[in-house]
Amino acid sequence: MDALLLVEDSKSFGSLVQSRIQAALPIEAVLGDSFAQAETLLNQNPGRFFLAVLDLNLPDAPNGEIVDLVLAQGIPVFVLTGIYRPDLQRDLLDRGVLDYFIKDNAGVINAVIHAIDRIRKNRGVPVLVVDDSAAARQEIAGFLGRYGFRPLLAENGSQAMAVVARHDIHLVICDYDMPEMDGIRFVKGLREQRQRDDVAVIGFSSLDRPDLPVEFIKAGANDFLFKPFQ
Repeated sequence: MDALLLVEDSKSFGSLVQSRIQAALPIEAVLGDSFAQAETLLNQNPGRFFLAVLDLNLPDAPNGEIVDLVLAQGIPVFVLTGIYRPDLQRDLLDRGVLDYFIKDNAGVINAVIHAIDRIRKNRGVPVLVVDDSAAARQEIAGFLGRYGFRPLLAENGSQAMAVVARHDIHLVICDYDMPEMDGIRFVKGLREQRQRDDVAVIGFSSLDRPDLPVEFIKAGANDFLFKPFQ
């Protein structure tokens, strides 16, 4: 069974979140109430937790140190806290936190459960990233990995077609300007084999060409983004 690390210093609220998660999902929510206890759980259970839901301010770690502790283990993090500050939210998202929930009412638990289930269902789903820039491939792959997906990489359209032939790909994120086979030619070739409902494609480019989104959609893409994007 999947295991999730839940850290909350309020025993009553922590127990409520734990019981609600376990009632809604096939997940074991392991509860800790302090930085020290979370550190012990992590040390005793290497590789056990696929996700963590963390209270930001703990008595023995009042400045969000728990986030860095868990992220350093490679575990994706949701923050559940009573504090709302836009600057703090931006900082946490920049550090790699997946999302930030305010515990201002009991209904927030439903939102947390939905987010957990989304990550759980993403786990292992292959997503193909096609870009001739190694740095861009790694950046997008790292982002996808945090959300549970299994990124596969190709540096041009020809390589991408070979990956599609070997794997049951659900989503392709594809650059336009690539050697050997550009993104539009790749999408056209892909659509000869797989339909939009079978494999979604998001095209992207840093070129200042207003016609590119239309060209990608005509070729069979589902969506398009201009780089740089967040």
